[in-house]
Amino acid sequence: MSILETPPLLLADDEQEYIDKVREEYKDPIFLPENRKVLFFYQTDDDWKHLWRGKNNSQPNEFRMHRVLWIKFVLQNQDVRTVKQRIFDNNVVFFCEKLLYLIVCGELRRGDLKFITHYCSNIGR
Repeated sequence: MSILETPPLLLADDEQEYIDKVREEYKDPIFLPENRKVLFFYQTDDDWKHLWRGKNNSQPNEFRMHRVLWIKFVLQNQDVRTVKQRIFDNNVVFFCEKLLYLIVCGELRRGDLKFITHYCSNIGR
């Protein structure tokens, strides 16, 4: 993957604009090449803020905010990612080594996946 193939960054003027753009981007399931889909069970503005604030609802992390579009890019492109199932919690992890970007999804009974979180694994290194 070259710099030209890097997925776009999401830019907005304030947090509400981010919420509106992300809600629009992920309102529908993401269909994977493996014939599965990833669902986003986010309803309220606070649910969407989790994407860049994390589970502790800390201050907005601009690094994560800008990269929310990478979720769809990594999930839909098999050639840029590896997929592993974690033993300790059965979650499915998608990892893009070139971007050092990680997406975690939970397994649903009907075979679909539920989006849980995303982050760049090189933060702080």
